[in-house]
Amino acid sequence: MSEKKTSKNIWLHIMGLLILVELAVAVKACVFGWVIDEILDMAVLIGIALYGFWLYKKPHGNMLKYVIILNALSIVLTSVLSIYEWGDLLVEVIFPILAACMMFYVAGRLNRIEQNRYLFILIAVCVIVGRFSELVSISADPDPASKLLRYLEAPRQLITILTLCCAYFTRYQEHKEAGLADK
Repeated sequence: MSEKKTSKNIWLHIMGLLILVELAVAVKACVFGWVIDEILDMAVLIGIALYGFWLYKKPHGNMLKYVIILNALSIVLTSVLSIYEWGDLLVEVIFPILAACMMFYVAGRLNRIEQNRYLFILIAVCVIVGRFSELVSISADPDPASKLLRYLEAPRQLITILTLCCAYFTRYQEHKEAGLADK
């Protein structure tokens, strides 16, 4: 097995592990009543898994585009819900929404993989800034159960973006080749 194939398999295993962890946290959060955004998050994670392991072989498929758009919608919904539920500060909402806007842009131009590398880095930075500021504000929350749920929620968007990056960058060439073979 070539070194490139081995490193690709390692990234796919990491992606699969991240998806399983995230699905477990999403199911746990559904038990505590955060159903709307959790169902959307689970749909995104299932879509990433389907694309990353099987549907990349489908020529001219838009599965990844739809998953990225769904993830961006999930980020916007989570931000709006956090304003409603906890009255979060502007920084905690603006940066994730900026990340979501960049994700909408990336979804429309998936064929530009080199430029998207930089955009995904900016997306991750925006999510990190937004979630870090949320972690700072969580420490002031007096309710321990609410604090725990919010600590679990904070890194989830970043992990979801990392799984999207794994699926996109490891399967881009195979998806492109499937499209060329179809013509």
